[in-house]
Formats: sequence, structure tokens, C-alpha cells
Amino acid sequence: MKTLIYQNNISASFRASVIDKVYEIADRLGFNPKWISALMMHESGWNIAAVNPDGGASGLFQVMPATAKSLGTTVEAIRKMGYFEQLELLYKYMQPYKGLPKDYIDFALINFYPNAGGKFAATLEKPDSWIFPSEVVRQNRAFDINRDGILTKGEYRKYLSARYTPEQWAILKKKSVDE
Repeated sequence: MKTLIYQNNISASFRASVIDKVYEIADRLGFNPKWISALMMHESGWNIAAVNPDGGASGLFQVMPATAKSLGTTVEAIRKMGYFEQLELLYKYMQPYKGLPKDYIDFALINFYPNAGGKFAATLEKPDSWIFPSEVVRQNRAFDINRDGILTKGEYRKYLSARYTPEQWAILKKKSVDE
């Protein structure tokens, strides 16, 4: 039986078909489908019309305006998309990173800030002491755990780690549901 972390946050009328779609997308990308569900809960609470007031990020996986443009859409259009359209957009966004994330935190980093210094997937290679640009910190103050105005990759990891139970982490550490 297919299940997702936080699946009860998905509208009941769409839940079963959304779960199937998440599994399909995860299979096409080679990722654990639970990663997608955890990311959607973390980013938007599974709210298809979610908007971050500090940067305009919108939708299930909080697409920034510039990223939306690179995907051939706008944040305004994303807010009007349903679950399936947004999941296909996630596939389009994540497809270049297929096979790169080794765990959920890498997957979340790709969504959050993938290309440090403009280099493809460079954030994954950075040490935990690496500091995100100040604009990223301003738009994501909640991640700055010690409230010093600086956000390191390590702080981002700690912030994510604190959001999940040990049981959920056991699931999220797996690259696939078959492990």
C-alpha cells in the first residue's frame, strides 16, 4: 500500500490520486516519494496556493519568481495550479538533479538553494560551515536558529532535522522505499 508522510494534509478528495502521482514522480526521478511529501509539508503544508510574504515564493514547493520564470511560468500561475500540475512542475525543476541527492536533506537543499555561486548543484558540495547569501537569510529567517543574521548549511540541516520525529527520519534517510 502506498503511503506518504503527512498524507492527511492532502485534500481528502484528491489524496489517493496525489499519492499515486507522488510515487510516479519519485520513480521517474529516482527519489524516495516520502522526500517529496516531507518537502511539500515543510515548504507549504501541502497548500497549493501558499505564498511566502518575504520573497514571493509560491505553491507546494515554494517556487521563487525567478525560478518560476526559468520553468516557463509565473508564481501567479503556480498559485492557480492544482496538485498534479505543481507535481509535474516539481519534476521539471528536479529533473536536472536526478540521481544527485543521497538523502532527504540533499533533496531539500536542491529545492532551497541548489546552485551556490551559480555552479550546478554546488550547494551539495559545500561544507556545513558554508554561509548562504544574506538575501536568502532575509527571506528565510526561521532557518537562522541562533538568530545571528547568518545562515549556514549546517544550521539549515539542524532546522530540518528538528522538524521530524525519529520514526520519520528513519524513513527519510532512505533513498528509496525499497531500502
